[in-house]
Amino acid sequence: MHVTETGADTMFRRRRWLACLVGDHRSVEEARQLNLDQLAEKCLRSSTHTVDQIDIDVPRSGVVLKEEKLSLRRVLMAWCALNEFGYVQGMNLIAAALLKYMREGRYPEHDALACLSGVMALNAGLLPFHMEDEEPMKLASVVVSKMWLQVSVVEPSLQQQLLQILDLFEIACLRIMSVCFVTFFSPDTLHVVWDYVFENDDSADDKTSSRCRHVFSSAVLLQKKLWLFGEDAKQNFVIFEATCGLMDEQQIVKIVDLAKYLERLEKYN
Repeated sequence: MHVTETGADTMFRRRRWLACLVGDHRSVEEARQLNLDQLAEKCLRSSTHTVDQIDIDVPRSGVVLKEEKLSLRRVLMAWCALNEFGYVQGMNLIAAALLKYMREGRYPEHDALACLSGVMALNAGLLPFHMEDEEPMKLASVVVSKMWLQVSVVEPSLQQQLLQILDLFEIACLRIMSVCFVTFFSPDTLHVVWDYVFENDDSADDKTSSRCRHVFSSAVLLQKKLWLFGEDAKQNFVIFEATCGLMDEQQIVKIVDLAKYLERLEKYN
């Protein structure tokens, strides 16, 4: 079941995300004063390699119209001009999703660019900055260990089943949490998860969002039967990922509700 949103709903979401990811009204207005064309030109002058990679990734971002591709390209190039560490693959997917949700506003590109910084900061520790960067894998191991303990406390019957595939969860953590679930849930349901993750009172946990971890744990818990009765643990994981991408809005709401419960449980224990 899909609930049709009104213009007021999307406007409220846009303002709420901007408040969380960018800051107060003054910060938002400052971001909207940026000249994106000049920033894109600066990026082009400073790193043709980065621009080449962006041009490869933009068509893979789920945007179809030419103007949407140009808009996404401009946002990513402006980001690179403003941030020293530059472009990382996966940012194109986050930026494309943000543009989708910001497109009804007066400044969709500026707002998407401003929010991109906030989203990237949520799970910054999981982003590899070069091929030899081992820190994200170490952090993924810590995050997954916390997830496993959390799931085991709530549902002890899953403890042994999940223990044997923790390595798969670590790889998935790098792929999924680093881009804040853009590749995990459907584009039609992602906003439900982001509404929870982007709430103002989120507390960072070792360079990762604890709420992202709660969402991942909840998705695992809500597919309890798969882990208990599936014969091949690795195949179960493949099914798990595919199923999450097909969930409807009601199912995603259940995941978020359970994530909120896990958050309270962790906070008060």
